[in-house]
Amino acid sequence: IEKKEEGKAMEVKIHEIPLNEREWCYKNEGACNIILSFCGEPTSPFAGNVLRLKKKLEKRKHGVGKEIDEYKFITNTMKPLIGSSYVHPGVMVKVNPKFLENIDNKIYEERPKHRKKDRIDNTCSFALIMPDISLFTSFDDVDANMNTFCIEIKPKWGYKPTSKYILASHSFKKEKCRYCLHQHLKFSEGSVHHISGYCPLDLYSSDKSRIMKALKNLFKHPQNNLKVYKAGNLIYTGHLGGRKEDDDNFTEDHLRKNLGVSFFPASPEPVDELIELLCDILLKEPVLQNLKKIQKQDCLDIEAIYQLYQHTLPSDHPDKKTINKEESSRFDTLLEKLNDEKISEQIRSFLIAATAKDCSIMISLGTSVGVDDEQQKSDSSVESFIRYKEG
Repeated sequence: IEKKEEGKAMEVKIHEIPLNEREWCYKNEGACNIILSFCGEPTSPFAGNVLRLKKKLEKRKHGVGKEIDEYKFITNTMKPLIGSSYVHPGVMVKVNPKFLENIDNKIYEERPKHRKKDRIDNTCSFALIMPDISLFTSFDDVDANMNTFCIEIKPKWGYKPTSKYILASHSFKKEKCRYCLHQHLKFSEGSVHHISGYCPLDLYSSDKSRIMKALKNLFKHPQNNLKVYKAGNLIYTGHLGGRKEDDDNFTEDHLRKNLGVSFFPASPEPVDELIELLCDILLKEPVLQNLKKIQKQDCLDIEAIYQLYQHTLPSDHPDKKTINKEESSRFDTLLEKLNDEKISEQIRSFLIAATAKDCSIMISLGTSVGVDDEQQKSDSSVESFIRYKEG
């Protein structure tokens, strides 16, 4: 649902740039998109960028207009809310079915087993080229070759819902963190081997000891909520984040050695040093609190939003469901208060909140060229030890 504002129409520039599938390699993926890194000549204008391609999902609406609307949503809505320095919407480029099919076949065997069922959508007309945040490419005084680390955190929900429209039998939603509840569900289903001690409420707390606790638990059981890249290459995550069960290169010991060589040569516990540094950054930057504020735009909860959505649908709509009177009567008062415009606003706020509940934070760190180990070791200020990469 896009909010229409007079006089604020956005013109989307679409670039026609020839893309060669041999120059793009598998990097990462989420539920809806696949990310490719550029692996061609370092002098290419594509160097230091990634290509984001959409997956073919059963419930996704297709069409050129839909793709452009999604781009406008990130640019016009999410970027101002999260913070313009934290979001880079990318550049839209044209793609053709042959390129997408070739890429899909090329990277298939490299993808995590649990992700392979969703192939690249070869009906898409556009892809996004974006800066590779896991690399430093714009700072002359940063060693971009080997001593660049990027930590990707997927923080999830930062609050417990309070909506009065939550059923009494679902009151546990108000009492327990959603992520923690899902951990028990995933463990019972066998999709995770351990219940993580990570709780998003700790990460969003603005309390240093609780943020440290959250980060330590993320590093202990990363699942798909933590990824660490070195020089743009994934070196640490959980099996849900792309780690192969028999790959010894993704162990915490391997991470410790990499950090020790590159960042903390004198420290017996370089992972702890990194965690403290990340904690300082997250306390300094407002990005988590921005996300939490956006997430709280979902003030009604899905139980009420679903009823509002059903109310907007015509009787012959494929998503229209028959809801018993006893169930729907809980929302009669709410529906009486809201006209169609207000219902659309509530649904839109829910969708904005849902986007903020499922995005990632990427923090890139690099050592300055010409700064010796002793200087780095003795310098404890965040500003002089790392450089923030905008976007």
